[in-house]
Amino acid sequence: MPIGIQARGGADWKAGVAPTRIDADATLRNIQSHLSRPGKANGVLTLVNRTSGNREVQLERKSGLQLLFRGRNNERLNDTAETIGKLLTKAGLDDAKQELEDYLAANPKRNGNRVSAAKLLELLNQHLPAEAEAEDSSPVILGKQESIDTTLVLNELNKRSSSLDDSGTLDMMMRVGQQDAHDQQAGLQQQAPMLEAKPMQAPAPAKAQAQAQAQAQAQASQPTSAQRLQPYVGADLYPPKTTGQTLPELLRNANMHAGKVIGKGGYGEVRDLSVHGQATMVIKTFKPEYQPMLSRTRDGFPNEALAAYLTSKKDSSYANRVNVVQPEYYLVEKNGTRMMLDPLALRAMLKDPGIGPNGVRCIGLVMKKAEGQEVFELSPQLTLDQQKRIFKETVRSIRVLNERGFIHRDIKPENTFFDPASGKVSLIDTGLLHKRSKNLPKSDTVNIFAGTPTYMHPKIWALKPQGTEVDLYAASMMALELRSPTTMDLIESAYARPAREDMARGIVGSGEPFFDKDSLVNLIDSFLARLPKSGGTVRQQSQRRELEGFKKELANRDSYSSLIMDCLMAATAKPNSVNWRDSNQAKQIYSNILGSPQLN
Repeated sequence: MPIGIQARGGADWKAGVAPTRIDADATLRNIQSHLSRPGKANGVLTLVNRTSGNREVQLERKSGLQLLFRGRNNERLNDTAETIGKLLTKAGLDDAKQELEDYLAANPKRNGNRVSAAKLLELLNQHLPAEAEAEDSSPVILGKQESIDTTLVLNELNKRSSSLDDSGTLDMMMRVGQQDAHDQQAGLQQQAPMLEAKPMQAPAPAKAQAQAQAQAQAQASQPTSAQRLQPYVGADLYPPKTTGQTLPELLRNANMHAGKVIGKGGYGEVRDLSVHGQATMVIKTFKPEYQPMLSRTRDGFPNEALAAYLTSKKDSSYANRVNVVQPEYYLVEKNGTRMMLDPLALRAMLKDPGIGPNGVRCIGLVMKKAEGQEVFELSPQLTLDQQKRIFKETVRSIRVLNERGFIHRDIKPENTFFDPASGKVSLIDTGLLHKRSKNLPKSDTVNIFAGTPTYMHPKIWALKPQGTEVDLYAASMMALELRSPTTMDLIESAYARPAREDMARGIVGSGEPFFDKDSLVNLIDSFLARLPKSGGTVRQQSQRRELEGFKKELANRDSYSSLIMDCLMAATAKPNSVNWRDSNQAKQIYSNILGSPQLN
């Protein structure tokens, strides 16, 4: 498994490696964590994606055989050794850097440019201070972000490629690192002895007057306390909830405390968050290399800022009606200060003329806990009535989203919560949310390859403009999966997997992995023909009963399964059949679905 080093490939990739000390520290800790796993501290480290435009530069482990003909002049190995040395220097680990150079010079024929994984892990374990020693406490982390772009698809494409039993979701998490406060402090400490060593002389009157004027000007140029509380235009009406120099300080000032990790992945974590002692919220944070920029643009990826518009100034009930767990607060960084902003305050900040087109950096999100559990976790024990409830309420949320121009773009069992006690259904994860703008006609649709492959609309695979129909398609695929998991596995194997394999070969937009009712029945029949009609394993017997029952439901026009197929067909209709860009027409389709007798 490659290890990201927080840089993007291209002509100037070296300039992007560890721009700050905290970036270098976070990267080295990531490497240390990876190499500490069983069986990972072997082989020689080598860089990949250095010249691949906008791909993440990563470290991989290679065997001696793979590097057999790569000598001292091999550019890749030389760049690898140089980059690791740069990381150590930037992180302040000069002794480790010197030991690495001594190690490489000790046996130039063998080690001249080959940094072994074992040696680097040894150096990191010896010299990298424990996180508890850092001035800023351990980072607070963010939850599931199942959002992917084309690059991430290519990296994660085949996680579900071999077995019908695989769940096949491409989960992406993000977490935030910590702001480094060491460099300035160290600089001050180094300057202090030099200042004390200089003899003090009384300045001449003219010189003293000039110094006094300069000091007064400097003080005047410093922001007043009132100005510091107004860090952006509009802060008088929509002020930050709190500010701080570090993330822990930010949370303390808001009477919040980050608790245990409840979700973790390569891109981050999510933690319980107590507010005034009550654990009613969660906090998501992002790794430094994956911290998104929040802006008012519609073409950013991802742009969590668009979720701020779920909070309506005119309709305070909208957020509750849409049943989407949206950010309650955005944790952003501007000019070295970290702020906690509610959605209206964030929108005010992004309208500030002083905020450039790239916006501000988001280091995390604070959200309410979704009620119930993930549908994915509940799926084995859900009754038919509960499945109908989940589908109906999900479609209702899609309709309300569509009313205000939103597209969720990542609906799936892991992003849908269901509370069996109350029947409430909630959508989570707003990382891929899109919103059309009245001033931008082209924003009616979006044309970005993103989502979770199994639930991605054929238009996404074909790189065609997409609208609200992608949400109906994903919700219908989720409903189909709950109704017949084996059928979903067959669809994955026959349609989604070949499309992913094309992606792995660099073929994007080659075709639409489309199926209709007849082709689905044929697929089921083909699989049934391979199953023993009697006997066989317990699993084979279960699959036969499930598929035969599902086929009967599909043959019945009044069944819930037939409604699911009708929804899939509506979502994939040709443009001359359904104009999904017409929000009123889309609203009518959703109303028809919600009024279907099959959902009662």
